[in-house]
Amino acid sequence: MPTGANSCYFEESASVLKSLHDTDGSYESICKNLATDFGPESDYDQQKKQDFSKNKVPIQGKWVHGAVVHFLNSYSNGSSNPFGDPSNKETDGFCASLPICLKYAGKSEFDDKVMEMITTMTTFKTSVYHCFAAAKIVEKFVLNSPDPISEFQKECKSEEVKNSLNMVEKNLSKNHIEAVGTIFGKPCYNPGSFQGAIHSIMSSNSFEEAVRKTIKAGGCNCSRSVLIGACAGAKFGFEGIPEDWIEKSHNAESIVKNALDVF
Repeated sequence: MPTGANSCYFEESASVLKSLHDTDGSYESICKNLATDFGPESDYDQQKKQDFSKNKVPIQGKWVHGAVVHFLNSYSNGSSNPFGDPSNKETDGFCASLPICLKYAGKSEFDDKVMEMITTMTTFKTSVYHCFAAAKIVEKFVLNSPDPISEFQKECKSEEVKNSLNMVEKNLSKNHIEAVGTIFGKPCYNPGSFQGAIHSIMSSNSFEEAVRKTIKAGGCNCSRSVLIGACAGAKFGFEGIPEDWIEKSHNAESIVKNALDVF
């Protein structure tokens, strides 16, 4: 992928945002837009997954995630919601739900609307719990809670998520790269992906610091950065994002315009 291109993780967010901007924002419209943006006529090519399995690397271009493949198959086959993959342990559910999270922050519909979007990509319980926790934490950042993560931790009803957060707190003094590499894990799977993102948020004093240390930690840093960027962006404001980073990011202008129009 060229420098500045968006990962599949963020393009899930961008697709839902575009649907909120261009359509009535209904769940049916969002799913239709996702199917268009990641389907057969899009830039995402499932042949590349087959090439990868045959060790034909490096692969040039966009990579479609397993969660999206499962959604596309379920949606095209006329299955009823939830479309999510029952074995998917990754963060796609949160990425797709991020614009919904922002739209309904502080509103009574928040939980139901966010959960509907999460389960479009995954129904694996550990992933669902941690994706929902990520959304609730973002909501608290957006609503200017003085201590969003601690506030959520007190309200959290999932013992699994509480244990995940306790593990982050226990290792907060550790270097982020070491924490991701030896404790939380670099792969895409939850709870490690969630924990790595929260560790970066809690141990950073700027948007730039949080993202840079995540890049250096390696592994599935794209999915972690969607959560990190949302929280750090809400905390430090638009002016906290390096201007040259925005200029180097593809589609930044349309993404910012859509976000301003919708939110």
